[in-house]
Amino acid sequence: FEWSKGNSLLTERSLYKINMTELKDDIYEGILTIERVEESSYDEYTCKAQNQMGAQRTIIRLQPKGKPEQPRNVRSLDKGFDTITLEWDEGFNGGYDKTTYNVEYKEIGGGSTKYADCRWRNPCNITGLEQHTTYQFKVKSVNIRGDSDWSRDIKITTAVDVSKIPKPEHVYYETSTKSVSFNVVNYPLGLVAKIELENNDGTWRPHAQLGMDDHPYGQMAINDPNPVTGLRIKLCLTSDELLCGQYG
Repeated sequence: FEWSKGNSLLTERSLYKINMTELKDDIYEGILTIERVEESSYDEYTCKAQNQMGAQRTIIRLQPKGKPEQPRNVRSLDKGFDTITLEWDEGFNGGYDKTTYNVEYKEIGGGSTKYADCRWRNPCNITGLEQHTTYQFKVKSVNIRGDSDWSRDIKITTAVDVSKIPKPEHVYYETSTKSVSFNVVNYPLGLVAKIELENNDGTWRPHAQLGMDDHPYGQMAINDPNPVTGLRIKLCLTSDELLCGQYG
């Protein structure tokens, strides 16, 4: 092993001690000990390891204790309809173990800025959010010397709460006109009504779909050659028709 500080090769002297230890299976460990850290000691140190196969360098920065570095690469680890779990890459903690994290977030397009104290938790779960809403998040690190800069912000949209997709109300099939009608309560997302008819064996088959386009009332003629013995309707998201409410 060779150690250097900046562009200067280090040798054994009163300030530095260089040690190499053989561990096992041809693995060696090199240790540089600085006996007395002074202001001039803060710099980049390079450890060069070399054998018959070649050389490899590792750079280690020695810096004074201070504020932590800002978190990087903030991302969503998981998201629900009212929660989002954030994760990030931690920067240098400033030399202090007790680094905590704060999250700032706000709803895109409106709403006040809110904060969450994640303490030392990474990942961190942010709760109390609204369904299918886009939020902007950023994270900063805190220690006893101060706060880091905020991370770059990230935009995340919460999932849809399927339990809040409305159920069709007052579903009525008029035999004389062979048409079905129903009501839909107000809902903020686009919906499509899926109409199913009952088979003779009690199973159900898809019949037709009707885009609601924010209409509170739906009506459709049932053009089926067989007598209608049973009919049911469910409302699904236009953006994802696999997400549906209960049958009405």
